[in-house]
Amino acid sequence: MLFLSVDYRKIFAWHCVAIWMFVAAHVLVVVMGHFGHHHLFGFSERLNMTEEAAFPSFFSALALAACSLTAGFLARAADLQRDRRAWAILCVGFLFLAFDEATVIHELLDETALSLGGAFFYVWVIPYGVAVLVAVGVLFPFWRRLPQAPKWGLALGASILVASALGMEMVESMIVSRTGDEIYDTGRMMLFLVIEEGGEMLGVAVLLRTLIAQLSVVSSEAIPMTCA
Repeated sequence: MLFLSVDYRKIFAWHCVAIWMFVAAHVLVVVMGHFGHHHLFGFSERLNMTEEAAFPSFFSALALAACSLTAGFLARAADLQRDRRAWAILCVGFLFLAFDEATVIHELLDETALSLGGAFFYVWVIPYGVAVLVAVGVLFPFWRRLPQAPKWGLALGASILVASALGMEMVESMIVSRTGDEIYDTGRMMLFLVIEEGGEMLGVAVLLRTLIAQLSVVSSEAIPMTCA
């Protein structure tokens, strides 16, 4: 097995620094926009965490792709067939989320004629919520067999990610269904969006740290081949 000698703690630290930089840049862009500076030399949309084809969304897609790649390595390294299947499911799941982050597939569902209002004003939360419940049911036995560190690391990262992506989206849905899209120009909604997008990034950072740490443990049990 190819063993990459990496410090997952340092990776996580720099990952968090990048997240805070994106959050700070987003807040700066929004504040400057309120004062009439909407262009900012072309960087306004590129630094906005809620925009497509922006630096934060590209960064998030790369982080999810890294999670997928690491889960794939763990699938290859697993001794039991049932564990290989579980890691492979996570690998495919992270890959889909990376693709979705880059292409915003879930927002296509909001363009359908279906409109339930309230917490389901943005209807994409329904199929994605169901998918999360199915994934939890399928992977729960595998999760219980994991050692304590990866078990609770995955639980923490997934909880932050789901609470930010689905939970905050449902809160925003309830607000928008009552007030309309103009609410997005208020400071309250800006705060919700920062919590949502920043929370998603943090959840992925925790997941990636957990996966890399577990890969380091698994790889160290085999004959390592350190890459400089």
